[in-house]
Amino acid sequence: MSIPIPDVPINNVCLFRFQWTGTGSWKFAAGTPYGCPTAASKTVRVGTTIDQLPLKRSGPPCDETEPFHLPDLVLHAQGNTIYREDGFGFFNGVFMLRDGGTDLFRGHIELFERVTTRQQPIVQPPCAVSCQPEAHIEGWLVGEGSATTTSRLTVRALLAAQSSVPSPLGAAAVRPIQNLIITGTVLRPL
Repeated sequence: MSIPIPDVPINNVCLFRFQWTGTGSWKFAAGTPYGCPTAASKTVRVGTTIDQLPLKRSGPPCDETEPFHLPDLVLHAQGNTIYREDGFGFFNGVFMLRDGGTDLFRGHIELFERVTTRQQPIVQPPCAVSCQPEAHIEGWLVGEGSATTTSRLTVRALLAAQSSVPSPLGAAAVRPIQNLIITGTVLRPL
């Protein structure tokens, strides 16, 4: 399933900051490891699902979406994860932000395991971390409103959480996602 990335409207647009937090899990299907000519370790590609991860609005000043009357939402995502024995990986898929059984937003999501931008020179010690942080994912999502109440809105966000891919390589597993933060902007044309 592929969902195109929505364009930013060409007319005047208002932007609103938002931030949601949550804790949940993602499920990895089993896969068969294979070798890559330039990789130091074996690699696997597996189906991956984030199902029913509840999100809570952070409130002001980090969340300005009160005018839209958005409820606390639930994140669902489905796609594939490609990862190596050393835990380095990449998830690519589609997401839905749901209220009960209604999809309010749908779009594209990508996550990177053991990758971070929180390094020098952007972040200074003692807050800077290794370029290969363990149990860490970062990524982005972009989508558009898919319900009557959100049809004129688009969402663009960065996200980070504590999590990791399964070990041993290719094992079916459910892995926790902890301390998830999704932060970005909701765009609405005038």
